[in-house]
Amino acid sequence: MKDAIFCLSFQRMANRFIWEKLRQAYSIANMDSPTVLIDMAWQTKHTRCSDDRDRIYALLSLAWDTSSRITIIPDYTKPTNQVFQDVALEVLNNSTNMDMLTYCELKTKELDVPSWVPDWPNQSLASLFDMHKAPSRTRSDGFYLGHGILSVKGVLQMKIGHVVSIHIPREYFNVANVVRDLVPINVLDGQHIREGGMIDAYCRLLCDNRLSERFVPPRTEYPSFSASRVVLHDLIGLRLDLYDLPSAAQKYLNFVRKALHGRTFLRTKDGHIGLGPPGAQENVKFASFLGTRCP
Repeated sequence: MKDAIFCLSFQRMANRFIWEKLRQAYSIANMDSPTVLIDMAWQTKHTRCSDDRDRIYALLSLAWDTSSRITIIPDYTKPTNQVFQDVALEVLNNSTNMDMLTYCELKTKELDVPSWVPDWPNQSLASLFDMHKAPSRTRSDGFYLGHGILSVKGVLQMKIGHVVSIHIPREYFNVANVVRDLVPINVLDGQHIREGGMIDAYCRLLCDNRLSERFVPPRTEYPSFSASRVVLHDLIGLRLDLYDLPSAAQKYLNFVRKALHGRTFLRTKDGHIGLGPPGAQENVKFASFLGTRCP
């Protein structure tokens, strides 16, 4: 069965939805590239279950960490919210990191679970950034206090000063308009708080810094920084025909669209710019917890 899924998943298909589901099925079934339980729960977040507890119980025999460290016994006498919280605690207690917190969202949850427990059936989280290591290789430092309270340690990074909601359309020219609407003050001639020009920081931020120069050797499937910077400069300066964009502009805006989907545009009190979750609010503090992949 796995070989059949593998063959189908690498065939060109007109129906992209079916192709993506086949690739997902192969990823889950591929034991040569083992996946941990929380990542598998994320990958299957859009699947339908008659009982939401099956989102966890059905994956137990497929996840490598449940066979080596995590011990979860299916118990349908427990309510769904209790199952999700118990699983979250089991994962945290048997891991040196807190990557599970990456899957939590700043929003009102339909299930009665603490903020540090992922609400798997109702995930609307944007695709995770895969190039970020906020706290480097630190080990997690947290413990459960009881009554739904999780104590963790981290580093306070910044305070949000301004939040702009982002609605990403499909058409390139409309994505270009979003880019213009989000333009920071003095983007063309201003200096970023860290280094370089503001336009350089804005160019990298919009595409999550997925640029060919980040790799050695450079990867051609990503837009180049030099070409993308020119594209951005011309977009802001109204020097591009949005209905007849050059290939470099289309390539860059395609990555911009993916990076901005499901996020908000942030400006911090101390002058940084960034992308945040949909639930981000002004005057909220951002921190990097020890052992997590991103703030």
